[in-house]
Amino acid sequence: MADKPKKWISKAIKRPGREKRRAAEHGISTHEQMERDSHSSNPSLRAAGNLGLRLSKMHHHGRKWRPKSRAAR
Repeated sequence: MADKPKKWISKAIKRPGREKRRAAEHGISTHEQMERDSHSSNPSLRAAGNLGLRLSKMHHHGRKWRPKSRAAR
C-alpha cells in the first residue's frame, strides 16, 4: 500500500478561507456556517462543510498552542 503524503490536508482544502468569509457575510460563527453547508443541496458546499467539520474535530497532539508574546514577534 502506498504511503499517504505528509501534507494531504493542504491538498484536500481547495479554497482556504471560504467558510470564514461566508460566515462573516452571514454574521454567524464559522462552525455554524460549516453546519449549514454540510446540509446544503450544493455538492461543493456540502463537501466543504463536511471537510471543515471533520478537520475541526481532529486532535492536536503535542504541545498546546499558545500565542507568541509581542516581544517574540
